[in-house]
Amino acid sequence: MPETILVHFCTTCKQEKPISEFYESTLRVGSHRCKECNRIYQRFYHNDVYYPKHKDRRRRRARDKKTYDNERNKRPDVLMKRHARISVIHAIERGEMKRSPHCERCGVICKTNAHHHKGYEDENRFDVQWLCSPCHYFIHRKNSYLPVNNPPKPLPNEPPKLDIKESPKPGCDFVVP
Repeated sequence: MPETILVHFCTTCKQEKPISEFYESTLRVGSHRCKECNRIYQRFYHNDVYYPKHKDRRRRRARDKKTYDNERNKRPDVLMKRHARISVIHAIERGEMKRSPHCERCGVICKTNAHHHKGYEDENRFDVQWLCSPCHYFIHRKNSYLPVNNPPKPLPNEPPKLDIKESPKPGCDFVVP
């Protein structure tokens, strides 16, 4: 008995081809394009229609971000912050200022960050608090200026610390022995 081969008609190349030459999913949807014609169509669509449209969108986003960054960097408040940060860095490098080895807020021994708690103006440029990364993050994000040596409350899943002076807080960059 001869084998029956099911054929389907491709409307693009106008040929009858075996069903194996068609994608199963396209047959279910009712598309009448064979695999070869479908590949040609997809290549055309992505190169000539889809890619240029999204390429322009990516260029526009990059241009807008660059414009925003340039405009932001010229603002007086951003320039004042940058000048204050750089002044502290240079003072440390010259030896005029010394980085504290422990956090002034929770007392953990680690590499500390300079927090300009009185602002970035010229008269307060070198008036900084030395905080660990978690405390510095906590102060800036929560807008909560708690007194010195008042550690943040532990999270519900976090076990309580036995000796806060001995154990570094999670997130500290560097632990001094």
